[in-house]
Parts: sequence; structure tokens; C-alpha cells
Amino acid sequence: LSSLAVEPAARKQALPDSRLLIRYIGLDHSFDYISYYQFFIDQTVPPEDLAGKTVFIGFDVRAATGTDDYRPDSFATPYTRFTGQLTPGVELHATLYHNLKHDGFVMLLAGWQRAGLLALWVCVCGFVNAHFRPGRAILIGGGLQLVGLAVSASFWKAGLFLPLLSFGPLFLVAYAAAAGHAYLGQLRQKRQIKQAFSQYLSPDMVTLLLANPDRLVLGGHRRMMTILFCDIRGFTGISEALRGEPEKLVGLINRLLTALTADILACGGTIDKYMGDCVMAFWNAPLAVPDHAGQAVAAARQMQQTLARLNQEAGIAELAGGPVRVGIGIATGESIIGNMGSQQRFDYTVLGDRVNLAARLESLTKSWQLPVLLCEQTARLLQEKRGRDQDLAGRLVQLGPVRLAGMRRAEIVFALLDQPLMEDQQAALTRSLAFCEKGDGAAVLAEIAGLSRPASPLCAYAAWLAERVQNWPETGPAARPKAGFPQAGQP
Repeated sequence: LSSLAVEPAARKQALPDSRLLIRYIGLDHSFDYISYYQFFIDQTVPPEDLAGKTVFIGFDVRAATGTDDYRPDSFATPYTRFTGQLTPGVELHATLYHNLKHDGFVMLLAGWQRAGLLALWVCVCGFVNAHFRPGRAILIGGGLQLVGLAVSASFWKAGLFLPLLSFGPLFLVAYAAAAGHAYLGQLRQKRQIKQAFSQYLSPDMVTLLLANPDRLVLGGHRRMMTILFCDIRGFTGISEALRGEPEKLVGLINRLLTALTADILACGGTIDKYMGDCVMAFWNAPLAVPDHAGQAVAAARQMQQTLARLNQEAGIAELAGGPVRVGIGIATGESIIGNMGSQQRFDYTVLGDRVNLAARLESLTKSWQLPVLLCEQTARLLQEKRGRDQDLAGRLVQLGPVRLAGMRRAEIVFALLDQPLMEDQQAALTRSLAFCEKGDGAAVLAEIAGLSRPASPLCAYAAWLAERVQNWPETGPAARPKAGFPQAGQP
């Protein structure tokens, strides 16, 4: 402390505490100034202006001129950063005297106190930025700075300096760190999403989903969808043949399902789940697929071609004991899509009667020995696009209404054949369905006789139909089946 200020304040020694800060009472020239020229003019300075006052004499302006090495007696104070004005050195002595006289110094916190305050502020910054939300964090951080300013001002008046404002950069550092962590977390999450969904969606759809995450609407909601079930025929026999070699069985199933899954993903489908040797897929979720029925049928046709190719490769037929076949059921309609399960574990899956219908159709392919069966709505959507799908002519045939196991009403079933049906066979099938509606069993048997030949693709279907027609009562209006067709039990 300046001895010039200590002596007038009657303090015998300077205060040794280095934690004392000068409290400036205001901007520069906060004290009364009297120019020394006034003392040379009579009666310019009244005696009462100096009575009981302590006077400091010093330079206020640059008094000497023409001296190159002269340094003006003026210094910067905390107010200089706001006003740009320097304070005369004599006023600094007066400020020190004022602080000594009135005990106006401001006390700095001790080291451990500053460390504790810093630790508290770090905790606050971490809490605010823990669940990073840019807008909310900025608002809270700005509010904390305003609160810190008010608290610091209050404590300053009480003679204690809290360096809260100096902690402001720490919040910015914490904000930047949280933003970086959130950004890296989003990248990591996108990688995880891509890795997870790549198992169920095609790469192009995953890329589109990552670029437009708002298109992914999770949660149960209704949606028009197409569902596909595919099952490997004769899996029980294959399992028994490879009972002593489970590794070969697993390798065979994985090889088959990998190839079939690739066809589904290539046609824009989503894999729902694998159930042993069965795979379930759906279209039109989580991203919209305008021609979802057509894409599902295209996937079924591609799967048939892939299976034919696999059967020609070495190892498949030998392991399976013969050519591998699959049965595919496809149904279209409104379903519920979303997260289903429990709070502990859930899956993004689809529910609804169309799912059950697709499963029943897939099961019915075993009895009818047909590769692909479709529901009426799927076939209708395909027929609406017949101008684009000319190769479906003669291959998409109606097999009549069937009351499937567990279904309350009869469903009109269509088959997608590998080869087009001959015109005479198509005509015989159409007439037999008409006689079924009339309940004329004898006429039905007469019409399907031509379909029962081994070379006919509908041979097994015709035999199935003949067996059920023969179990009808006597023909006539009273004997007509309610649904117009016999029930197809679970094969």
C-alpha cells in the first residue's frame, strides 16, 4: 500500500494481506479537484472548502512539455475498459486513503474457497449440459451468468469478491464439450442404427432413413402393408437326416436364409423375424413403399429363382437329401406396425389379421404344393398394374374362396404359378369355381378332372378339392356350403 495514503489515514503500517482489493468509488475524477492556480488568486478557494479535509497534491494533466521521456501520472482502473479514460495517479492515492479510512477494501476468497466455488460451478455446468439440448443450455447458461453478476455485485458491496463472472468461459468449454460429445454420440448412434437396420432393410433404404430420420415413425399405428411368410419345405426331414451333424444343419439353414433375405432386402422389404426355417417380412414400413404388394410378389419370384440356382450348386442338394423347396404366403391389408413387447425388451414388428392370413396361406402351400399363394387384395393390386406386369398373365390364377383355419370368413386365394396355366385348364378352373358356388359337386369333379393330371401345376390342388367335394352331402340348394367352399384345415 502507498505510504502517501497510509500516513494521512493514521495507519502505522501497511496492511499485509495480499487478498485485499481496492474498491474504486467511481469513474475517474470521482473526488473534488481544485486547480493549484486558484491558490494564487485571492479568495478563489474559500477556507471552508478545505476545513477538515485531507488534501492530496499531484498532477491531473501533463504539466511539463517538451520533455520526450516524460511519463504522464495517469493509470488504468477497472473502469478504463468501459470509458477508455485513465485515472490520475493522485486520485489513486486518494482512493487508497478512502479505503483505509472507511475500511472499504474488498476481500478476495481464500484459495480453498475459490477451489470449492470452482468445483461447484463445474458441477453446475456438467448438470446443465448433461442431457445436451443446445437452446435450453444456452438459456440456462445465460441466466446463470446474470444471476452470478447480481450475486457478485451484492457481495462486492459487502466487501467480498466472488469471481463468478470469471467462471463464464468454463460454461462455454462445458457447452462445447457437450456439443462435441452429442455430435459424436449421434454419429455413433447412426452407425449403430445402420448396423442394426442393415440386417433388416436394404442399404439404400438405410441410407435414406439416416438422411431423413423424421420419416421413421415409431409406435403402434395403422398402415396399409404387405406381409410375406416363407418356409423351407421338408425341414423336419432335413433335420432328422442331419441329426448327428448339427453344424451342417445350421450352415445349410444360414446359407438358405441369407440368400432369401438378400432377395427380400433387394425388393425394399423389411425383415421382421426368423422363426427356425421360416422368415417373416413386410413392406411399406418403416419407410413408404408405394408398390408394396408388387415388390413383395417380385421378392417371392426372385426367391424362387435364387432357390433354383442354389439347388444346382454343390452341397445343397446333398445335405438336404434332394432339391430344397419353399412355400410363400403373401397378404395385403391394414395392420398395426410399431414397437411391440415389454418394457424390458421390444421389437419393431407388425400385428393384425393380415399377418395371420399370410401365415395361413404359407401353410396352405404344403397341401396344394404350390410355391406362392396370395390373398385377394394383393392380387387385385397386382392386376391394377397388369400393364406393367404382362408376364403375370396366365400365372396369377384364382383358386376360389377358402375358409382357412382360425379365420371367421372365407378368403379368396390366388396362386402365382411358375409357368402360365393353359387356356383350357384356366377355363376348367373358372367353371369349377362357379359350380362350387352353386354347390354342384358332380359338376366340380367333372371340371377338375383335367386339372388332376400329374403334368398340371394344379394337380395337388385339384386332388385336395376333389377330396372335399366328395364329402359334400347330396347336391342341391340346401346342400350348398355356407362359404361357397369347404374349409381348409391347418395342414
